Amino acid sequence: MKKYILLSLLYIPVYILAMLLAPMLPAFSRELYGPINNNAAYGVEPRLPKWLSWFDTYHDNSLYGDDGWKTKHYPKLWNSYLGMVLWLWRNPAAGFAKEVLAKPINLSRVYLLDHSGSELNVDKSYNDGWFFISTDSGLFQYRWVKTYARLQLSLELGWLLDVYIKNPNNYKEQPRAYYQLQPQLKLRLFKKD
Repeated sequence: MKKYILLSLLYIPVYILAMLLAPMLPAFSRELYGPINNNAAYGVEPRLPKWLSWFDTYHDNSLYGDDGWKTKHYPKLWNSYLGMVLWLWRNPAAGFAKEVLAKPINLSRVYLLDHSGSELNVDKSYNDGWFFISTDSGLFQYRWVKTYARLQLSLELGWLLDVYIKNPNNYKEQPRAYYQLQPQLKLRLFKKD
């Protein structure tokens, strides 16, 4: 836990800087070939140059975002300047979390999982609850979600481990668990079906 707190002291200033710079960053983007839709495909889309990689999400998406972003969240804006700014605000300092703060993951180690009944909730849906995953190497992931009417609060701490439980083959593409410290506030425009 001490290591996570120390890394958080590094992450928070970069996170704040990423939020402040997001409106300017798309001006530096270039059309480049790379992963899109959470590494599900490859294509030529706008990406930030290497010197701005701490603020980019180039490891799995371009500045256009993933398919969920394009179809559910911003179907009319995703390929606009504003859509790219919103995507960067949704994923602030993602490159820094992936390049600098990520930790190697060892799949042979045992994962301990506890939850409130919502189970893993890896799709980040509107299911209220929490889960906690830990490894014997000191990595952990905590996710908490609470919805009040159309307002959803969530908090993610630790390293992204649920992807390895959901699909152990993710280790091949992502051998380092990504750092995360993400408080979020979302407004649901439509009622859940």
